[in-house]
Amino acid sequence: MFPSTVTQPTNTSGFGSNSSTLQNQPNSNPTWSHLLYHINQTVDKVPNKIDLNDLIKNDLSTSYSAKNPWQGPKLVKQVNLEVHSLPQQSPISANFKYSPEIGKVFAFHDSFVKFWNPVDGKLVYEFQEPSQNNIKNASIVPTNSSVFNDYFSNLLVTCTQDKLAIYGIQLTNGNIRLINTHVNYKISNEQSFTSISCDPESKRLFFAGSEGFIYELIYNLNEGTFVNGTKLKRLTGGSYLSNFINPPKISSAIVEMVIDESRKLLYTLHKCSSVEVYSLGTKDKHEFQLVTQLVDLKKLAAERYPQSPYTSTQLPQQIQSIHVVPLSQSSAINLVAFSRLGHRIYLQLSENSGLYSSDHVLKVAFIKIPPATSLNIPSNPRSSTFFNHGVSVMYGGSHSHPGTLVITYPLGKLNSYNFGSSTSTHQSWETCEIIDMGSEFDAWEIYELPTKMLTKLFPPASGTSSNTVESTSWGIQLFSPPRHFMVVSHGKICYFALPRPIDQLAQILNQDPPSKAILEQFISFYGSPFTTTMSLALLNHKSLSYSSHLVGDYDPSSNALDDKVVKLFFDMSEKSIPLYASLTSATHYPHIEVIGKPLPALDQVSFKEKLHGITLYLIQILSPIWRKSLIKHDKLKNEAIINEWMPTQVRDQLQEFLEILKKIESYYTESAYDRTPNERAYFFEVKKLASFVLEISELFILISSHLNMDEVRWDWSILSQENPTLAATNELQLDMLVTTPLGKDILNQLTYWFAHTSALLFDIQKSNVLVDVLANKCSLLYPVEALTTLQAEQYLQLAINISTQMDQSVKMNYLQQCLRYLTQPKSNLSSDRLCYFVQQLINLDFFDGAIDLVLFHANKVAVSSNSNQYDSVPSHVSIYRVLFTTLKSMENRPNYKSLLNDLCLKCPQVEDQYFHNLIYEYLLENQMNLLLSMDTTTLVPYLSSLPTSVPKLEALIYYYRKKSNFQKASNVYSQLAYDTSLDITIEKRVEYLVFAVSYLRRIYPDNSNAIINDRLSELEYAMKNPTSVI
Repeated sequence: MFPSTVTQPTNTSGFGSNSSTLQNQPNSNPTWSHLLYHINQTVDKVPNKIDLNDLIKNDLSTSYSAKNPWQGPKLVKQVNLEVHSLPQQSPISANFKYSPEIGKVFAFHDSFVKFWNPVDGKLVYEFQEPSQNNIKNASIVPTNSSVFNDYFSNLLVTCTQDKLAIYGIQLTNGNIRLINTHVNYKISNEQSFTSISCDPESKRLFFAGSEGFIYELIYNLNEGTFVNGTKLKRLTGGSYLSNFINPPKISSAIVEMVIDESRKLLYTLHKCSSVEVYSLGTKDKHEFQLVTQLVDLKKLAAERYPQSPYTSTQLPQQIQSIHVVPLSQSSAINLVAFSRLGHRIYLQLSENSGLYSSDHVLKVAFIKIPPATSLNIPSNPRSSTFFNHGVSVMYGGSHSHPGTLVITYPLGKLNSYNFGSSTSTHQSWETCEIIDMGSEFDAWEIYELPTKMLTKLFPPASGTSSNTVESTSWGIQLFSPPRHFMVVSHGKICYFALPRPIDQLAQILNQDPPSKAILEQFISFYGSPFTTTMSLALLNHKSLSYSSHLVGDYDPSSNALDDKVVKLFFDMSEKSIPLYASLTSATHYPHIEVIGKPLPALDQVSFKEKLHGITLYLIQILSPIWRKSLIKHDKLKNEAIINEWMPTQVRDQLQEFLEILKKIESYYTESAYDRTPNERAYFFEVKKLASFVLEISELFILISSHLNMDEVRWDWSILSQENPTLAATNELQLDMLVTTPLGKDILNQLTYWFAHTSALLFDIQKSNVLVDVLANKCSLLYPVEALTTLQAEQYLQLAINISTQMDQSVKMNYLQQCLRYLTQPKSNLSSDRLCYFVQQLINLDFFDGAIDLVLFHANKVAVSSNSNQYDSVPSHVSIYRVLFTTLKSMENRPNYKSLLNDLCLKCPQVEDQYFHNLIYEYLLENQMNLLLSMDTTTLVPYLSSLPTSVPKLEALIYYYRKKSNFQKASNVYSQLAYDTSLDITIEKRVEYLVFAVSYLRRIYPDNSNAIINDRLSELEYAMKNPTSVI
């Protein structure tokens, strides 16, 4: 019934043949300079930041590519559940689900709820509803700690024909126990709930009724006990009269309800294929408001259906399910809807600005057609579709194939989908695998396996460490496990895996002999640099720790593939791919045959490509060094806290990397293949770099053992001239790495991290000696402006480590030195780094220095951007805003007002009007009295300038009152009263007129000035007849 390999249907209208697909795909040779640029951009971003909009925005073809010539999704395990007590005559009488919260498969039938261990299929718990009524729906949701005080790990919500009940779940060593919370709510016999959803953050519990309404369970804790106070509040649907006068647009039953936690939105899918969107507010401020409605999605999708010769003639029909696309995966796509025939409709919630109002509209962004098979997805309540991170799994059937599983996933070079790069033309390509599961298979739920469960199902091979399971911040994912999926059916669970490129390469090489044609196509598709990276990872046997079951008969702890991988490492090139005639596991190496024109040696292009691959691998190892702080300083205890795992982990990984290089070197030495001078230089430079980084890792392990926690000192002797670290530094030649942006990035990051950390430990003069050594070695790579920033960082860290008991003049000297480096002519700070330094200087009570730093860089930007003199707002104003944004975040500090006083004293010394205006704007919102105390020539023009506003004009009145200039204060009051552009009530305008009159009479009490008398008459008439005058 279950095939051991994935099957692919014959070519139909939805698929192209192998040859035509390869011809019609975008150019298979990517521009690696672009690729490296995106890696550099991605390496500093949030891990696994992906945007699905990039997948579809540039798509020119809606058809799928042909089947991969290498391995696709694979059925890797099947677990049979102990279902002897379930009714066998009607498979759909039991509703199977999986709960990631408790890690158990559960099913409800009749009045029972049963739980199984998904790893071995054993029945672990059985529960019967006390009233013995049939359970119509059940769901496991997170517990509400404010109600249940974390007594339960999760809650089981059941719905029968007459009540809604909640049971607490207690988990102890994997064992389940259900406790009756006595939270019950009676419902009518006609009422039933088709969907249950819980907001993971606020723990609000929502129910979708079969009549089309949404309810929320409310715990009323003010009535003594939450049991008596529990009620079910209807959130949608008005009264009978309001519905009669204004009938709702959507009135059919809700078949599915999902919550987008990242955007705080709730989506409902109705039986009529309509979608509604509701806002849930925030964690602290709950709400439930309708955002928008999309009536009849299937009709709208049919209108937007792509017209293409490859497009199926079957238009989207009934919408069966919807899946949330969280903000972490896409900033543009909100929802993916699946039609009954397998169409995937990507929806986006966009703002629709009209002439008089602005609202949000749910629009169809793109439609992916189904594969060329008569797929018919079952109706709810089964959730027979899955979507996450671009992978979709659909289960359906037809008369000829009653049980069909369809898996579609992105296909691109370097796993480009995980890069989130909008420039890649491969982003939109997908491949599809169709698997015939047989007539007895009946999928109910589809899930993606979490890592914890994956390690139980497929434990790592002996000799490998479990800590290799970690996600990477870029798309290669050498040491994170492949994605696995769970399909829960009646009585069984099937596990599928989506192999990584490295698994596919291992599978190809594991053949005896490997297929030369497939290997050539693989290298051509993924490129030489990425294949080089995978080759290095394969020599590190941990890379296949959790995927050896995808490779075949292979032990990842053995050296079975090493010979083949080493030869592959040396003998491939982007222009021409030299391959051995027979890649066997023999210990001797046969004569090399080259595909195409024979090459006497690999050319320089291939060296650069390999160097790209090696630097990608080094980034994988070294990124934890500069992503996390190695040493933290506790000011209260005056102690340095060392993150001990980091140097040891990095050291171990670098040691493994050196072992990999030894394997390559061994082949390099034994091979009769003539190596060029470029190759020798490149190979030994990589070895030196790895040795250098390894020595630094060893150095900090020594530092941790020499630290005196009381005074935060260390033994300088361990960094003497005889120390191997300095020796390795002096011998290091980095000219070869200049040619690669990634090599430059590694050295920059590494040098910066090393100097930054050493500032916490070294005497500053001795620390500078080491920094100078590193800077000299990196002179070609390390720009002067970056070096000055590094030295400023050192002095800043020394100032931070000065405790309150120590001489504060020393701290001020360090801060002055820091500012000196930051304000040098060649200093160049990004906005993020400028914010960082401003924040730190203010925290250290060096506010004058923070202001001087901002003024220096703003003036530098202003001078360099004189050509943009016609801009409405000069670019250097954004530099000023850094200071005020930092101030806003420090309002609760005790010395906040003194900081503002210093700012006001600094204002007259600066001639830039924009700087003055930003100070006035900030004080106007936060410190009115301080604003009025400023005696500057630019204050009154600012308060009088356009656009006018009530706060500005009122501040101007207070200023004139303080100066006893009551006539001008009266004029401003009358301006407020008469200005119709301001949003002011009639009552408030009359109040302003009263003040204007009183101030004029205070100046001219005897009515001796005719002009003033006329003015008073005008104002008094406006007071008595405000609507006719104002």
